[in-house]
This record gives sequence, structure tokens and C-alpha cells, in this order.
Amino acid sequence: MVNEKIKVFDYGLHDCRISSAIIDENCLWFKFDSGLYILNIFGKEQEKTKACSIKIDFEDFVRSPFVSCFEIRKFYRRKVSEIGINRFVKLVNNFGFVIDNHFYSEFNNGLLIRGFLGKGYGAYEMLISDIKSFQVIDL
Repeated sequence: MVNEKIKVFDYGLHDCRISSAIIDENCLWFKFDSGLYILNIFGKEQEKTKACSIKIDFEDFVRSPFVSCFEIRKFYRRKVSEIGINRFVKLVNNFGFVIDNHFYSEFNNGLLIRGFLGKGYGAYEMLISDIKSFQVIDL
């Protein structure tokens, strides 16, 4: 993510809802029907975009239930469990995913997204690493 890392810092994902997710070849798509927050130079939310998608490309992405680019943890009733990316995508497509917070690491080109699927489904934490590029695409 050499030239495109700054784009991660241009958008705020807090309180945004992922309405659907798709795994496609070497990338992961998140669709935001209600848009994302555009941040100013101080990291404050200025306005919200129209409906858009985020496309995350990976160096070497292999489609399997437990790929090395993803670590997804479910927190439910004082228990922590791991799920695979395919299961997470199905849950997001069924219930949507409200992002509580997100963090970016330049060290491993990683993005940590924390949020909730819905009432009664617990909290989730998704670490995405080895990101090659991060693009926001208007719909």
C-alpha cells in the first residue's frame, strides 16, 4: 500500500454500516449504502459521501475458509472465538455490519475494524493484513 495508504486516513468508518461484502479474486469489497465520513486534516468528520464501496486488494490472496490475510474474532457472552472470512462475509450480507472503530497499521499494511452485526450476535474484530491497495469507489 505504498502510494495509496493516505486514502485510509481520508475516510472515517466509525458509525458507518457495511451493507454487503464480496470476495472477488485478489480483493475484498465492502459496500456502504449510507456512505463514509470524509475527514479533514485534523481527523474530524466533515461530511458524508454518497453510497460507495471500498475495494481492498491483497498481494497473494487464496480463497479458503482461513486465509492468512484475515483474523476475525467474535466476542459473545465472555467467550472469544475465531471465524473464517467466508462465514464473516455471509453474516455481513445477512445482517449488515456497523463499524464501531477502525485502526490502521503502516507496519504490516493492516486495518483493524471493530463492530457489531446486530442485536444478539455479539461484537466482532477483523484484522486485515498485507493490504496492497485501498480504494473508495463511488456507486
